[in-house]
Amino acid sequence: MIAVTLSHLYGQIPKVSKTMISNLQAAKVNYNQGNYAPALKIAFEVLNKATALKDSSVIADADNLIGLVELSQNRTIEALVRFNNAKVINQKLRNANRLSANLLNIALAYADLQKLDSAIVIMKQSLNISHSKKIAKLVAMGNNHLADFYFRKGNSDTAAVLYQRVINSTAYQDNWENSFAYTGLAKIDYAESQYPSAANYADAGYRMAIAAEAKWDAAQALELSHRAYEKIGNYKTAYERLLLYKKLTDSLFNDGKEKQIINLELRSKSADNHVLRSKILLLDQRKKIDRLITIGAVFLLTIGILSAFIVYKRVKHQHQLFAKDLALEAERNRNIEEQNLRLERLNQDKDRLLSIVSHDLRSPFATLQTTLMLFKRNDLSEDDLSIIVNDLSDQLTKSSLMLDSLLIWAANQLSGVVTQPVAIDLPLKVEKVVGFFRAAAKAKEIKIEIESKKLPPVYADADQLRIIIQNLVSNALKFTPTGGYIRLSYTFDEEFINLSIKDNGVGMQQDTLTQILNGNHDHLSSHGTSNEKGIGLGLQLVKEFATKNNITFSGASIPGSGTTFMLSFPY
Repeated sequence: MIAVTLSHLYGQIPKVSKTMISNLQAAKVNYNQGNYAPALKIAFEVLNKATALKDSSVIADADNLIGLVELSQNRTIEALVRFNNAKVINQKLRNANRLSANLLNIALAYADLQKLDSAIVIMKQSLNISHSKKIAKLVAMGNNHLADFYFRKGNSDTAAVLYQRVINSTAYQDNWENSFAYTGLAKIDYAESQYPSAANYADAGYRMAIAAEAKWDAAQALELSHRAYEKIGNYKTAYERLLLYKKLTDSLFNDGKEKQIINLELRSKSADNHVLRSKILLLDQRKKIDRLITIGAVFLLTIGILSAFIVYKRVKHQHQLFAKDLALEAERNRNIEEQNLRLERLNQDKDRLLSIVSHDLRSPFATLQTTLMLFKRNDLSEDDLSIIVNDLSDQLTKSSLMLDSLLIWAANQLSGVVTQPVAIDLPLKVEKVVGFFRAAAKAKEIKIEIESKKLPPVYADADQLRIIIQNLVSNALKFTPTGGYIRLSYTFDEEFINLSIKDNGVGMQQDTLTQILNGNHDHLSSHGTSNEKGIGLGLQLVKEFATKNNITFSGASIPGSGTTFMLSFPY
């Protein structure tokens, strides 16, 4: 739950400004819904246009909204600069409503920097303005965040009073703000070992967050509820909350990937905006130069052509120096941006590995821990036991496959994988690998057909070939709907033995398939037809290991009709 920006009256303004304000309102809607990329694109377009038109009011609002996106991406210093720019403009314009919002956002930035004393002082300034102007929404938001600051400083009593003030307010009621307040009270009671009331408050926070469609806030409340019920000893309810939490966090997992994209776009757009402002400054300088030339012309009439020529040469020289400085500054910005992009690419794989470990390994083991506690207490019926055991088996199998692929991929990236080709009976190898997926295929009612054929041996690294076949079959199973089929067949000619893996699943677009076959796929995972979750490394491993083993990797796909991948082994 972060701040507000545009819900204020503008009064009588030009038509162009009204269009920009309307666009900013659309960007704010995208921001509130978590759609940061379109929000950022619109906000920068408005900012650049407002800068060119020198519309201070719109510049302030655009800067403030961009600052909110910066803050959501942990670019706190950059966000603080944006908020302060907006604050200075609104102080000059004496726009108290928007100044209050700017101060609230500045306080949030200081809190992110762990400067809680400064955050409290600035939040009180925002609240003073909001109270005097009767801006009920900003009063609720300010009290909630102020309570959070006090709690983080250890002053739980003051924090509890402020949270109750939000919940009991007769001037303003909002599910999102009340969810924040109830979850805040749950944190306080949990810290003071008041676990039953912490659980009740957390459940209330979750219900209101769902009503407000605030998934992140709902996940925070569920995680706290799970821990509180576990402390009480109500492991069955704790397990239910944990399953809900896992479902929500799975839907939020792509936020980490989106962050990388938004961060790059922020840097690029910020650089573009800096260049635009420099160009506008240059235009202003040119206008000043033109005025000087006009004055020089009048001066020419009085003191002669020679004096006017000297003035003109000096002005021209200053203009050339300024233009040169501007070009150098733009070049420096481009070099910095290129360096940042290279560093971003170097960090992407590291960040992805860490996010996978923290997300995809933590949830199954947390579920296992809670389930074992239920076993110890004999708190499960036979029906519950059957369901949970099947669920645990499925989760641990998927986690094992994921960890296997992850470790092999990581070693491969560090040049730690050595390829040792040996003679392999390909049909026998395929039968063994596919046997591992028979149970999963049966659960999805998918028929796996394997052609039986006697073939000459192929030469490849046994473990790497297993990973290749395993990932292609797993991918086909993941994207084939219930009742579908997967067929594995062979062809051969004078040069190659070909293994074909065909399914009648969802298929993919040609550009996606081309990226996969070229090894340029960004290995972002997507959900399968039964909402199966992967880590996105499978097809990248297939491509890399196929290349290492001199295997030609090809394929074809039609969206809605299925995909066929082919491995061609020379012999």
